[in-house]
Amino acid sequence: MSPTNPAFTLTSMSDSAKSAAADPPPPPQSRGPRRAWLFRLASAGMAFGFALVALGGVEAFLRKREASIRQSDRLDAGLIRHDPLLGWALAPRSEGRHAHHDYQALYHIDETGFRAGGWSPAAARAGKLHAFVGDSFTFGLGVNDSQTFTSLLNHQRATNAAFINCGIPGFSTDQEALMIERDVLPLKPDQVWVVVCLVNDLVDNLHPYPMQANRQKPHFELVGEELLLRNTPVPIDPVDPRARRSDLLGEILGADFSRQSWRRIAEGRYVIFRALSENLLPPPDVSGALDNRNRKSLDLFFALMARSIRAVESQGARFGLILMPGRSLIEKPASISGQYQRYLEANLLTWAKARRLPAINLVAALSNARGAGASPLFFPHDGHLTPLGHEEVARALAAEIP
Repeated sequence: MSPTNPAFTLTSMSDSAKSAAADPPPPPQSRGPRRAWLFRLASAGMAFGFALVALGGVEAFLRKREASIRQSDRLDAGLIRHDPLLGWALAPRSEGRHAHHDYQALYHIDETGFRAGGWSPAAARAGKLHAFVGDSFTFGLGVNDSQTFTSLLNHQRATNAAFINCGIPGFSTDQEALMIERDVLPLKPDQVWVVVCLVNDLVDNLHPYPMQANRQKPHFELVGEELLLRNTPVPIDPVDPRARRSDLLGEILGADFSRQSWRRIAEGRYVIFRALSENLLPPPDVSGALDNRNRKSLDLFFALMARSIRAVESQGARFGLILMPGRSLIEKPASISGQYQRYLEANLLTWAKARRLPAINLVAALSNARGAGASPLFFPHDGHLTPLGHEEVARALAAEIP
């Protein structure tokens, strides 16, 4: 056997070493995909965490902003007084400033205990006297005396009619019925108009306290065909915080609606979700559930109206209805609140027509006005009529009232 050639063996080993150095072995194949998957998972987790932090920051900002707007609401003391029959009333010959995030307004109350607005007993004797009975929409919360629709009508129709603003902030139909009998009819009006706020008037009639005030009120219970007055004399004590009602949708659709709907639960807990829900998600259709839930409040309202009609006509005056929509019906008619107001609108107009009562519906007038112009008719956070909103109401009433 020939001996091995050392040179050949050495050369071959050297080439192998060079080849190994030039082409290192690849890393284990199992580590690459695993590291990439872990990286993607970590990136997604970080992005999710950053998103949660950002959403939390937005939620905190919106909550703070809402609280700031609520706390901005300041009304001078002395404008409102306790009333054992009505719960509260305006103090005669008083004035007060009202500061809010949306406005600055000054209110004057005349000697009759109603808001000043360009009328006088002498002017009333020279023409027909119209009394507008209602709540804060009639009173003109957020606008100065000269900007209310009542004041505007007085300046437009000064030669043949006078208009008195008998609106009291926070009032519901039961308080208005009692006020008509005690305070309005002694002024000897020729026409009494009850301005019905479609948002919450009928809901508040069922309770001894309103949704938007910290005072107790009288209320009627309908037993058969008889109205029984409750919670009178009205206590001066404020409403027990545990009894406060703040969920309007729960009032008109039942507590189960708020408890069983994930969307309603989320809207109640998170400001950011409520904002997104109101602007991006279509509202549910609740029209089929409204009649069963709200028949009691309608029957009570009609009984209260019948009582007021008898009182007004016994004094030789005429009675009429004015339907005042809330902002939600005009700006978001498909919303649950908008559907509820449409339901009331149809029922009240049908009732008035059957009794041949004059009824002025402001829904169409304000809807048309909103479609025609960019200026807001309602304050964005407070929700009451702006000066332009009062102008549109005055224009619509002037066209309907002879």
